[in-house]
Amino acid sequence: MLRPLLLVAVTALACSRAPASACPPAPVAAHGARAASPAAPRAPLDLTAIDAKPPAGMRFYYLAFLRRGPRWSADQSEANRKLGEGHMANIQRLAAEGTLVLAGPFLDSEGAGDLAGVFVLAVDSLAAARAAIDSDPAVKAGRFTVELRAWLAGDQIRTAQSPPPAAGATKPSGAR
Repeated sequence: MLRPLLLVAVTALACSRAPASACPPAPVAAHGARAASPAAPRAPLDLTAIDAKPPAGMRFYYLAFLRRGPRWSADQSEANRKLGEGHMANIQRLAAEGTLVLAGPFLDSEGAGDLAGVFVLAVDSLAAARAAIDSDPAVKAGRFTVELRAWLAGDQIRTAQSPPPAAGATKPSGAR
């Protein structure tokens, strides 16, 4: 325990006298302690901008993390009910197209800004992922905000509506 603390103290002292570019990033808290501040949101990777192919049996997807947005509320007003119906209809449409592979809510959401759900999108570009997300009435209305992330996973992920991929296929049938 003393060695890591000594290393941190020596590094801090040395870095206090050196240019910032010469110092390593601050150490991460250990033993389950949380970092002082969360990582800043990053721009999602556009898979069309990289020259990479997934390994055999894998494919690229986009994960869309839905958060309770600025216009989220728990009230059961007619307007919120209609947004919910539109959200579910959009999920069904995207699944039938083969664009949406999986979707579902998080069961422990507690308040504004909390994670509400996730979509797994089988699309080949950031623009296609944004178009799928932007077609959701609840996102348009500000009930949800979305963070998109490129993801690599097995190519066998599919919904009950999706037929199994053909042998050697890199994406589910019907995906763009």
